Amino acid sequence: MGSFRPPLDSSLLSSPLSLSSLLSSLSLLSSLLSLSSPLFSLSLPSPSLSPRPLSLSLSPVLPIDPLSFSWPSSLSPSLLYPRLLDEASLLPPSLLLPMPLLLLLLSAPHPALLPSSPHCPRGFLCDALSLRSALSASLSRREASLSLLLAEGAIFELRGEQIEVPSGFHLSLRSTGAGATIQASRLSRALLLRPDAVLTLDRVHLLDGRAMDGAGGCVLVEPRARLDVRHGSMSGCAAVSADAPIGSVAFAAEAHGGSIAAFFADVRLDNATLRGSSAVDGERARSARQRRRRARAPRPLAVVPRTPRLPACPLTPPLAPAPGAAIFISGGSLHVNNSVITGCNASREGGAIALVSNSSASLASVTIAGSRAKLGGGALYMADGAHATLETTRLLNCTAGTSGGAMEMNSDARALLRRSLVAGCSAESGGGIAVEGASLELDNSSVTDCWASEDGGAIRLGAATGVARVVASTMARNRAQRGGGGASVRGGLITLERSTISECSTEQDGGGMAVQVPLERPPAMQAPAVARCGGPRSGSQSVAHERP
Repeated sequence: MGSFRPPLDSSLLSSPLSLSSLLSSLSLLSSLLSLSSPLFSLSLPSPSLSPRPLSLSLSPVLPIDPLSFSWPSSLSPSLLYPRLLDEASLLPPSLLLPMPLLLLLLSAPHPALLPSSPHCPRGFLCDALSLRSALSASLSRREASLSLLLAEGAIFELRGEQIEVPSGFHLSLRSTGAGATIQASRLSRALLLRPDAVLTLDRVHLLDGRAMDGAGGCVLVEPRARLDVRHGSMSGCAAVSADAPIGSVAFAAEAHGGSIAAFFADVRLDNATLRGSSAVDGERARSARQRRRRARAPRPLAVVPRTPRLPACPLTPPLAPAPGAAIFISGGSLHVNNSVITGCNASREGGAIALVSNSSASLASVTIAGSRAKLGGGALYMADGAHATLETTRLLNCTAGTSGGAMEMNSDARALLRRSLVAGCSAESGGGIAVEGASLELDNSSVTDCWASEDGGAIRLGAATGVARVVASTMARNRAQRGGGGASVRGGLITLERSTISECSTEQDGGGMAVQVPLERPPAMQAPAVARCGGPRSGSQSVAHERP
């Protein structure tokens, strides 16, 4: 039984006509919802009682389990109001009086007017409350693992409370066909994995997760835990930094991992889609970052941010310097296969993925498209010894505000691109890839149609310890305004083996390549083909050696 107290005086129903109108309208409501009539048994206080708040007791004729009740999404009040008003226009005036009351009843915070969907298949779960109950029951029995089936097409509304997988527990959520959806409605993170926990999501879609503590908008994976996503998606997730004191040290937290943030943990994505993720810093975090950038010594042409480590604090997980709009991995591993990441946006580095602290990543048959970073690495940012292998992977139409339209690498990072494509990306320097004190190898890959407003249309090699090896690869139709339409070498060593630089251009020197290193360390070029490259100042000159 459900009881609701509308803020109405009992005089509203003091006449038999009004009471009759209410009963008639309830019968109308029953017909509108296509349920059996009569839907309710209705009890009212005597109209002769003194005026006081009116109590209506509505007992549904159909059985309702109060612990599993939820509004069917197709019968939400926002959808019912227009239908009720349309029908009201056909009623005589005597039946219009109770309509506001019915609308008020429909918006009750604990509705008991409608039963749960009776069509939930046996053995499947159809709502968040039953999911939480099953998990709680398993934990109370001290079980180590639990596998649950979610009904196809079901929407699990979290209502501001994330689902937590406890330490050491193995949870499997599976669906069939088009899958089930876990809807966080931008009120909370969707899932939290405690240390050593394991979560498998199969045909499960996470929607509109939001982490206000700055890490993991849809899923936060704590140390030694593992997340396995198969045939699922994450959409509209965001990590937003909280400008608040942490522990005993007050500092400006920075956001990372719009969809997934993992710290010393393992993340695996297979046939997954991540779209519309974002990592957004609060005002204090942005101000602190600007102060750090102003304090750095100016660098020629490109600005490669080196964010200092944040002070230690009693938090799990620890905060790290790079965000990653979709995925942030610190000290862990990432495996992505046959997946798509699109339309992501980071307020710092790593428009789609950020790897730091000796993290490792393997991407096979992955497409990253339309991602943006306000600083470096429009698609991928790597630092602090991180290493990655990209095979048959495409980085398309990504943008960075500083360096590395598709990728930025620094601080001993290592990357291998095999049979991969970087196309249509742009940045201030290194329109395709920016390498600063890191190691890059291109094997049978292409960097095409990229643009830099400074130097290095396809590749920029910027530090003395940087190394780039280009084997059987192509750099074509790339442009840079201030030198090195194909590649710009400001330090380090670049090696080209059986590779082609063609149709690249610049408004200054080195349409194909601009080299600014000591002449005793010229670029090693084994049978390269530099063709149809040039610019207004360099004329037909394809490779320009500039003074350091």
